[in-house]
Amino acid sequence: METRKLWEQVLFFKGLGNPGLSKSIMNELQEYLGHRPDFSHLHYGRWGDGELEDRFPNYKEIEGKTLVFFECLKEESVMLRFLQLCWAAKHQYGARQIVVVLFFMHYRRQDHEDCLDEIWRNKWLVEQMKASGISHVIMVTPHSEQTIINFQKAGIACRCANLGDLFSNRLRPLLPEPDKGKKVKVYAPDQGSISRAIELAKRLEIGVFFSLKNRGFNNETKAIEANQEKIAEIKKQFDSFADLEYATSDQVRDSTIIIVEDEIDSGGTAYIQATQLKKYGAEKIFMVFSHAVCTDPWRRKLFGADNPFTQVIVCDTVPRGEEKRTGGKMHDVSVATPIAGELMITLRDALETDDRE
Repeated sequence: METRKLWEQVLFFKGLGNPGLSKSIMNELQEYLGHRPDFSHLHYGRWGDGELEDRFPNYKEIEGKTLVFFECLKEESVMLRFLQLCWAAKHQYGARQIVVVLFFMHYRRQDHEDCLDEIWRNKWLVEQMKASGISHVIMVTPHSEQTIINFQKAGIACRCANLGDLFSNRLRPLLPEPDKGKKVKVYAPDQGSISRAIELAKRLEIGVFFSLKNRGFNNETKAIEANQEKIAEIKKQFDSFADLEYATSDQVRDSTIIIVEDEIDSGGTAYIQATQLKKYGAEKIFMVFSHAVCTDPWRRKLFGADNPFTQVIVCDTVPRGEEKRTGGKMHDVSVATPIAGELMITLRDALETDDRE
């Protein structure tokens, strides 16, 4: 089947969570396709008694089509509406498959099978998505590898938009040149962020420092000292990347440091990390992260009275309205381009498979 005819089999829907980013991705798709695809209409509403009345006004066009749904699952209410719409599209109106571009995922942290005092809501949500008819998911910086594993076990194909180029292109003009005697390193504040740090470091052609931390009662985190055995274990795990060192005061002194995180919630942990790096003698500290969760009073906790950061760079996966602006302390970059690229690959593969069948 011709490419244009294949793409006529796709319907696009934007959810409630981040319509601005959804529109930006559609603009990026225009560059790939040579024409701008349009959103199909979704009616969002409630009956007088408060029950949901969300629906597809043009439901007859759904049967046999591939649906692409853009959504940011930051709020439980949005999550419920999203699941209902996906279920109706697949099981009531006969969509062939549903591809979800998931800017941010609810229950991202409740992903520990071994924490028996906590419901394994991450897996629960993944399985609800599968039951609702979702076949493919494109994510941005999942909180942990376990989320991807949960999708795979549920039978949902999962891809992640790569933000390495996005961050490296934004940072490169701001960083000193390493070949002029200036030490520049990416910093992973815990073991779970080392992979992300290495990914960025490779693009910037620099090394990585890492520390360790524990997440304890009330979700609070604190740094812990690593013994030589633990350090050796971690370095062996990432032995394909040679320039990986445990962060000490001697290592950090006079360096430019780039902290890489998946999200900022209260901001308190990031401030403690940056302040410690300053005490170690770091010259400049940049921070990049994907999701602006920003739980109040995050600005006071993140920047403190002395703002240890040279610059903070954040993606637009979670909308940050005027009430969450910082007067220039945080700078926004859009994930529209890398998401559009992953979406093109996902849809090309899915549509070509359908065509062969």
